[in-house]
Amino acid sequence: DIADLVALARHPGGGTLASLRAPTPEAALQRLTAFFAASHAGDLSSARSVVGGCFDAIVSVHRTTTHRLRVRSIAEVRTRGELAELFAWHPDAGSIEPTSVAPQVIR
Repeated sequence: DIADLVALARHPGGGTLASLRAPTPEAALQRLTAFFAASHAGDLSSARSVVGGCFDAIVSVHRTTTHRLRVRSIAEVRTRGELAELFAWHPDAGSIEPTSVAPQVIR
């Protein structure tokens, strides 16, 4: 239940790891936001802020053609639920590389 997930994620002093199938980190955050808004009869903007405040980062993982799992991107969830991509997969380099975006969560 999304309400339980949000309540646990907002509890101080702990950590939360959630798994959700979605094509992109943005789509995952949108799905969680829609679930939360539907369960609380709230507007999407408020729900996005609440859900975004529950998580520090979204790690996007995909399965390669050889069935191996690879990290595709790591995005920081900012104050109002905006995403800032910190690391991205570069196929030419064959690795995940930092972007020019500085994380805010460690400040």
